[in-house]
Amino acid sequence: MNLFATWVVRSLSLLNLTTRNVSQAPLQSVSITSHSTSFLDHVTPIDGFFGQTFLRENIPFIDIPDSNIQEVYYYRWSALQRHLRYTVPGTGYIITEFMQPVGYAQALNTIDAAAGHQIDEARWLRSQIYDDDYILTYTRGPANSTQYTHWVLDAMFRRSQVSGDTKYTTDHLTDMARLWGYWDYTYDTEVGLYYFTPNWDAQEFSLPGYIVAPSGGDLQYNGPNTYRPNVNAYMVANSRAISLVATQAGDSKTASKFSKIADKLEHSIYKHLWDSDQNFFVDVIRPNNPELAKVQGREGVGLFPFRFGVGLDAKYANLSVQQLFDPQGFFATYGPTTLEQRNKYYAGTKPGGACCYWNGQSWPFSTSHVLKSLATIYRNGSSSLSAEQYVQYLGIYATTQHKNGVPYVAESHYPSQEEWSADGSNHSEHYQHSTNNDDVITGLLGIIPRSDDLLQVSPIVPQNWTYFAIENLHYHGHLLTILYDQDAIDGYLFYDSIPDNRWTNYQSPSTNDTLQITFARPRNISSVTLALFSDVARGGGIDVPARLEIYGSSGSLANLSGGWLLPNDRNTFSFEEVETQFVSVKMFRKPGVWVGLCELEVWVQPDPTPRYYAVDALLTGASVMTDRDSDATKNCAVVGCLGRGSVVAFSGIETAAVEVTVNQVSKGSLNLKGTGGNYHSAAMTVELAGGRNFISLLGGTGNIRYETLDVKML
Repeated sequence: MNLFATWVVRSLSLLNLTTRNVSQAPLQSVSITSHSTSFLDHVTPIDGFFGQTFLRENIPFIDIPDSNIQEVYYYRWSALQRHLRYTVPGTGYIITEFMQPVGYAQALNTIDAAAGHQIDEARWLRSQIYDDDYILTYTRGPANSTQYTHWVLDAMFRRSQVSGDTKYTTDHLTDMARLWGYWDYTYDTEVGLYYFTPNWDAQEFSLPGYIVAPSGGDLQYNGPNTYRPNVNAYMVANSRAISLVATQAGDSKTASKFSKIADKLEHSIYKHLWDSDQNFFVDVIRPNNPELAKVQGREGVGLFPFRFGVGLDAKYANLSVQQLFDPQGFFATYGPTTLEQRNKYYAGTKPGGACCYWNGQSWPFSTSHVLKSLATIYRNGSSSLSAEQYVQYLGIYATTQHKNGVPYVAESHYPSQEEWSADGSNHSEHYQHSTNNDDVITGLLGIIPRSDDLLQVSPIVPQNWTYFAIENLHYHGHLLTILYDQDAIDGYLFYDSIPDNRWTNYQSPSTNDTLQITFARPRNISSVTLALFSDVARGGGIDVPARLEIYGSSGSLANLSGGWLLPNDRNTFSFEEVETQFVSVKMFRKPGVWVGLCELEVWVQPDPTPRYYAVDALLTGASVMTDRDSDATKNCAVVGCLGRGSVVAFSGIETAAVEVTVNQVSKGSLNLKGTGGNYHSAAMTVELAGGRNFISLLGGTGNIRYETLDVKML
């Protein structure tokens, strides 16, 4: 019997949140500044991190006996904040994997390989906007959902269990089924399993590649098409997510269809991927393998299915878990390893100069899956796994996430050396490819998200822990505070030096310099937010201004002294609403130092009319230009310079019948005839899904120009 089944929650705070209208500030879906408790210290745990306003307003605070796990917990929120990149109005935020763009990233710098981890981590922020926007880029926007394997649909459903917003997911039911269908080309109907190369399973140099190409080469790097336990478990989870969302939507036909798909696929996993000799889920290489012989060697991916509810019977789970504590298996000082150490292809150090090796290196991506599998197995009671063993692995994970004595996460870590094995400068810093805080919240502290109105708390903590607390956890529209004590209790914005993300006037001879932002069209504004950079505490020469002046088209908007300015944080300056074509900030430096700015933000309310301006759209292969024949905007701004590959994407379109649309799905061609140099309208009627939609105009010629997109109800 679990010792903590008899625990009593000493303090439970379920506080109703209210929506507030903030006209000139970063949009928030709920109040993030009121109706919270303050039992814990909200200052000391984050005083070493940048962006403290964001952290105070968004994260749940914890207090636990393990300082190592707790320190990394707060660091990972700081790391996540660095990856919340605002793109364009209507599309909003995405979550990046790398802080600096990489060549193989897709639209808006998205990479779907770890999107499930990213959604899991961000679902606990008080502001739900980040996950709302990010998920939408995959379901309806320009993000590529077939670049790598993923469990985005599963993460999307489980995120709704935290927010309590089932309408968001039910509105996307058709989109979820469509994204599922994109993977049909990788399904083997005879075997009943999905296959993919390990490289595009985001795992280069994996065991299948070494087996078929032991001498090296591209095939060793990419690996052959392989039936993998993790890939098929992802698809089980994605199909069950669709079934559950369909049930919530009252669509029994779709619910039944995808439930049967999941059951059939799970059966095939047991039939073909469970090896009763190795007592483990293993890979099966597809080419030249008509008998479906199983790979000899246990990989970390064989532990992933359990977190998705696959293999929870004791005959699978208990034997698999034992390998995590075997020094010849996956157990290591900075483990778990990604390949068992007894395998002849295991490498504790990188065997070559490439970035990414999955034949032994410790990857936080993999550890995140393993921790979730351990928590699921522990709560299922299908093994001898103890709470102490779970916390042991969580502690190993926290210890791994360090560099030079401070919390840090990169790509991969040597299993037995205190060093990251993939940690490129200006590339791998604060890598957002895994979860940590979701594991602390759902695993360690036991907040189990549900779709109903019940609160389930099932901690996995050692018997010698006498207290723990989590405060102001956003859940189902409330803030939760849970305090436990055996004896009663008393009580894409970042500011790093490297990678850089700032404008400065460093070494300018002037006492003041000006930064000006010009809008594509005039906007009504009533505030400006400046994210001011300072590195003087780090031995640098940049600090907040001694004084600053803000100007718009009509003249001076604000004149402020620098005595109260916040370094490495947002500073918002309000004034009477004005219409302006630009914002100009004149910053006066202190003696001996210069000034720096990481971000200038101007927030405006969405246009209440069903009109969407082309100059506000997401443009690819197109430009904003002035055309005096247009009167759609006061400055005659339109979109032109189009070509065959041009895209003008109108995003954030609410449900309606509209004139033109593409929502990842082609709706036909719109023939545009000559207009004699005048602006005419062209109409096309289609039905959109519930919630926000993406409308994209693809292609064109150099003499086509766009003014606006008007949405009309039929």
